[in-house]
Amino acid sequence: MTIVRLVVAAILVLPCLAAAQNSPSSLVLTTKHFAFHSDLPTNVNDALIAAAGARRAKQPEPLTSGPEKACLDGLPSAERERWERAIAYYTDSKATNFQIVLLRFKLAGLPQRYGMDDTANQQYLDEITAVREAATPAYVKCRWPAQDVLNRQWIDRVKALLDRHETSLGEELARLFQTPWAGLPFRVDVVETAGFGGANAATTDSSMSHIRVSSTNPDTQARAALERRSMRPPTL
Repeated sequence: MTIVRLVVAAILVLPCLAAAQNSPSSLVLTTKHFAFHSDLPTNVNDALIAAAGARRAKQPEPLTSGPEKACLDGLPSAERERWERAIAYYTDSKATNFQIVLLRFKLAGLPQRYGMDDTANQQYLDEITAVREAATPAYVKCRWPAQDVLNRQWIDRVKALLDRHETSLGEELARLFQTPWAGLPFRVDVVETAGFGGANAATTDSSMSHIRVSSTNPDTQARAALERRSMRPPTL
């Protein structure tokens, strides 16, 4: 399945896509094709994924350098310990790819039916939700205000590009793929890393589309936000 690497070019649209649900508290911008969010739970999850990856690679972890480290060191011991336990949980997690995608949709508020009656899947979602929520106070105090600003600044820059190019790009992609747009706007969650490629997309079993994009990756900046590439999204 061909999808855009960066959010502005969008994914290969399938017929009968249902509209994504938007959380008013995190919604920053809605355009014809996209609903951009800077969502706290999704950003905490992204930070913990990045921290777990850094720990496995024996590289510096988020909140372990500069002002963030000073902030973390100054937190009450219980909050520091909950952040540490969350990283350890993510690092040691044996979750399946299917479960990881289920979590993604749950955070985005996108309903997913298939697999939700499985006890192991539900237990994973319950456990990781509790772990993430316990770690959230540390993230809010030491990272979230600055990250939220970065996310919103990225959205502002993309808005300027969309104001100029969204209509023509939308028409071009519909012609290119010979598939009409449907189910707009797609939900876009802006986070720090968004995984290895800096952006990715997935579709639920009810054909709702979700995009994650990095506000800091060099490949998602300036006019690069209008580039299109092929990659393989998470599948269910």
